[in-house]
Amino acid sequence: MGLLVGLCWVLEKSAERRSGFPSWSWNGWQSTLTWSVDSLYYWPAITIDPNFELSIECTDGQILSWEGFPKSKKEATMQPQMSSIIRITAWTIQFPIVSRIRLRDKYEDIAWLELEDGGILDWQFESISNVLFKPGQVCTGIFLDHPSTGNGGNAIIMALTQKGEVYERIELGRIPHYNRFDKNGKEVVTKTYDISGCVIYDGLGINPPTLSKSWKEVRLG
Repeated sequence: MGLLVGLCWVLEKSAERRSGFPSWSWNGWQSTLTWSVDSLYYWPAITIDPNFELSIECTDGQILSWEGFPKSKKEATMQPQMSSIIRITAWTIQFPIVSRIRLRDKYEDIAWLELEDGGILDWQFESISNVLFKPGQVCTGIFLDHPSTGNGGNAIIMALTQKGEVYERIELGRIPHYNRFDKNGKEVVTKTYDISGCVIYDGLGINPPTLSKSWKEVRLG
């Protein structure tokens, strides 16, 4: 739980990678850090999936569980050294990047998330990476919360892009469920209006959709 909470950081602007450090650490980016604790205050409470697995790749080739790593260092005659790669086994989702726009000091990517009913969620998120994604490039999202909250209204996802056999973090965010389309491409109405005619994106009366997901191990560097 401690490391997962420690992953809830954002950057003030999109940045270049800093060599020698992993993408899951803020040290891996050349930008000022901002903790997203304030944002998390407004999110639903995070319930970590009990089946979520986190392990450490050591420089000698050993793979140790996150809980067992300190114990191994204490007991071993030759203490294992942690590499920059961690392994996460969890529910994941594949999604294509549709387009990217520049907003001040950050890039905003637009992605399509597939739903179990064949529909699509239009997800817009601010990327911490300056790397330009080609339209249609497929990324991976790791669900950080429990499957029971892994729907379009509550899901908290860490977005990744693949670099060879290793993935790199590009963002962490909450998935809203109001930009939603059915399997025929028709917009699902999730909007309510106030007396002045302004749109309120609260989704009242709409059941949050279930995202299409699969269980997978990811090497995150």
